[in-house]
Amino acid sequence: TSFELFLNDGKYVWGVKPKIQILDTIFSEELIVDTAPPESAILISPADSSTVTNTTVTFTWNSSDQSSGIAQDTLKVFSDQSLKNLVKSVSCNSETAEISFSDRREYFWTVRSVDKAGNVCKTSDTFSFTIK
Repeated sequence: TSFELFLNDGKYVWGVKPKIQILDTIFSEELIVDTAPPESAILISPADSSTVTNTTVTFTWNSSDQSSGIAQDTLKVFSDQSLKNLVKSVSCNSETAEISFSDRREYFWTVRSVDKAGNVCKTSDTFSFTIK
């Protein structure tokens, strides 16, 4: 047997109860409908246009999704402002990552999040930093 119903985004509980009165069992599951992408991540550190001295840089940001939650963030670091020359890409399950660089120069970084329903957000703002 099947049943089709359009649902708006949200949390639902659905279940099946047998028609036989002798059986007093109920089967139910929680269902989350999530079609909305998460908000773009908010970059924290290194701050935009900052200078760092260590070649190992710790990146931090805030990402969130009100419906299903964040499944993964992807941090990307580029060597050019047009974001064409990718230097490093790291997938994270937390809002922090540490990357070691060999060149002391200016870099540009962004974060993009995917929620547990597979919705992808817009790429965050771009921050730059220089390793001196």
